[in-house]
Amino acid sequence: MSDTTELPTLHITADHVRNGIYIGPYVSGYKGHIEIAADLGTVCFAGSILAKGSVQALSGSSIKAGWSIKAGGSLDAGGSIKAGGSIEAGNGIKAANGIEAGGSIKAGGSIQAGGSIEAALSIKAGNGIEAGGSIAAGLSITSKWISARLRIFAGLVNWRFIRPGEDHITAEVRSGTVALGTVVAPTLETM
Repeated sequence: MSDTTELPTLHITADHVRNGIYIGPYVSGYKGHIEIAADLGTVCFAGSILAKGSVQALSGSSIKAGWSIKAGGSLDAGGSIKAGGSIEAGNGIKAANGIEAGGSIKAGGSIQAGGSIEAALSIKAGNGIEAGGSIAAGLSITSKWISARLRIFAGLVNWRFIRPGEDHITAEVRSGTVALGTVVAPTLETM
């Protein structure tokens, strides 16, 4: 991972948002960091958010993208994070509320949410996954450890039959009840 500290920052303010919809500069391929001001509520982006650096929504602001969200650094929201496609961060992903993706969720570091974490496909973290609610994946979940206040589901995909291994939870389960899926101990090859 390259150093992203010297990148420019796009500051998204109330002037860039009309009726909850982002109307500011192009953010699909931004060559720096993106920071969404505090207390804007849910800021809806029609397409993808793709930033070379970090993406951060300050307290009271949530991120909703019509397609994917990808940050070269970390992805952090004072509210929730929701994408119609995948969510990916080179470092960690953190949301004060929930995280939801119509595709997969992947982080180089940890994934942490005050609410539930839901992905239509797989969830993968380089370190741990922690949710204040449930963790649900259409396919597999992979990390060093996993912790949920409620239940953990892997293999929820409902548009086809699960293939062998697609319902694996490859992690140390620290808390939460595994309601669906097969727990497999993580190895160096799976991380």
